[in-house]
Amino acid sequence: MNKLVPLAQAALARESARAQGTVVAVANGAFDLLHVGHVRYLQGAKDLTRGGLLVVGVNTDRSVRASKGPGRPILPERERAELVAALGCVDLVVLFDEPDAVELLTALRPDLHVKGTDYTEESVPEREVVARLGGRTAIAGDAKDHSTTDLVARIREGFCDEVLVVDGGSRDGTRELAARLGARVVERPFDDFARQHEFARTQARGEWILSIDADERASPELAAAAPGALRGAASAYALPFKNHFRGVWLRHGGFWPDRHVRLFRKDRCRYDPERPVHEKLLVDGATARLDAPVLHHTWGSLAHCLAKMERYGERAAQALFAQGRRAAAWEVALRPLWRFVRGYLLRAGFLDGAPGAAMAWARAYEAYARYARLWELSRFPGSARDALR
Repeated sequence: MNKLVPLAQAALARESARAQGTVVAVANGAFDLLHVGHVRYLQGAKDLTRGGLLVVGVNTDRSVRASKGPGRPILPERERAELVAALGCVDLVVLFDEPDAVELLTALRPDLHVKGTDYTEESVPEREVVARLGGRTAIAGDAKDHSTTDLVARIREGFCDEVLVVDGGSRDGTRELAARLGARVVERPFDDFARQHEFARTQARGEWILSIDADERASPELAAAAPGALRGAASAYALPFKNHFRGVWLRHGGFWPDRHVRLFRKDRCRYDPERPVHEKLLVDGATARLDAPVLHHTWGSLAHCLAKMERYGERAAQALFAQGRRAAAWEVALRPLWRFVRGYLLRAGFLDGAPGAAMAWARAYEAYARYARLWELSRFPGSARDALR
């Protein structure tokens, strides 16, 4: 089904949905450089329909330039619309050329007009129009800590001499977008995290490297602090990670400060090939601490988180088995339980509320996946061919 449709066709779909008693919602925006904040906003809008119809209005290039200024959008309107349409939570996408959504809303007459958390229900400009049309305004998404404008500004202003992107085989336009923004793009099929990071280290041209994964961002504090740190005597710096789940910064349960060595001298460090999961940097010299965080938005949803934990568990089990490690039955039962108790109770993960509980159980699930799989490999070595891909 082609989700990108003319406004008139979307209006017909709205009439059909209303005839069936289905809730119709409209969300709108530029969606330039689609990021996790956009995804959570649109998923939240879809959730508000309770299985109904979500129509997303995407600003044309002309209207984006009028509101964002010269140099925007980064992506042309057709590509932005196609990216939004690719999301499973979106039913239809229409382009609109006006500076606000009044004409879009008048044509579609939705039950809900959904905006992101940078608004309140009272501050939405089209609120009175929606009310006159018989609908209401709603807010969805996580806290407003994602911004394409800020992202582009940090990329363009920069604090580094080179931006290197190592792409493991993406098919979503990442390579083209990175190249368009001035990055040097190198492709390498992904096999494991340690080898991928080591390859990236060898490809970098600078004396110092700041290693940032796809679901991470350098904070403004890090951008400001890094140049001064390079004048120190240390060979590497351990950086604190601000881990987020569903918009909540996890401050407890072992998730903060959660330091990782990410800023380092290229010629004094290398990645340990024996650590294919949760890669480890081997440092020749001193490692210091730099209190400037990396922002980590790794889990888009609980389902995504659990799938990632299962993959981590599989890769860790395979690596342990290759090193001669074996698992006993008691480890399958008790190591996951201990992981939960340690994170949720001993490290006060309960202070992060429901997100803290969810992540404590997710980490316990990773331990279960690791040791259950290692036990299986120990008892049935031929099962290695059944590894997750």
